[in-house]
Amino acid sequence: MPTPQETLDKQSLARYTQAAIVSSREVIRSYSTSFGLATNLLAKPIRTHVQNIYALVRVADEIVDGAAAGALGPNSRIEAGSQLNNLEQETYKAMNLGFSTNLVVHAFAVTAIQTGITRKIVEPFFYKRHLMSMSMAQQK
Repeated sequence: MPTPQETLDKQSLARYTQAAIVSSREVIRSYSTSFGLATNLLAKPIRTHVQNIYALVRVADEIVDGAAAGALGPNSRIEAGSQLNNLEQETYKAMNLGFSTNLVVHAFAVTAIQTGITRKIVEPFFYKRHLMSMSMAQQK
């Protein structure tokens, strides 16, 4: 039988995970009207997983060729590589621990754990983004 503290901890994690899922849902709603609407055709568990994956992909894309450039200024391409690396490492850590302080990463990690998405599946995605980041840095 779980202790009262263990029960509290599980409830807290469930609440945090729900907040992370809501956060990922908001990312898809803010960035992709048509894709966001299309996900509504999916059954809820699948829809949630798709939204969690999309949110992580969107954040990575914003680092490579979106909001990061506006925030980081002239050295954005160099710093973007570092930010992308941090996101990648945080993602792998969360996939192992089942927790991240980054809500989008946390939601993705929950999906990865529940659906069997492994680091081996995720690595090519980040590798391609790193190549894009380096290519854009060379264009500057």
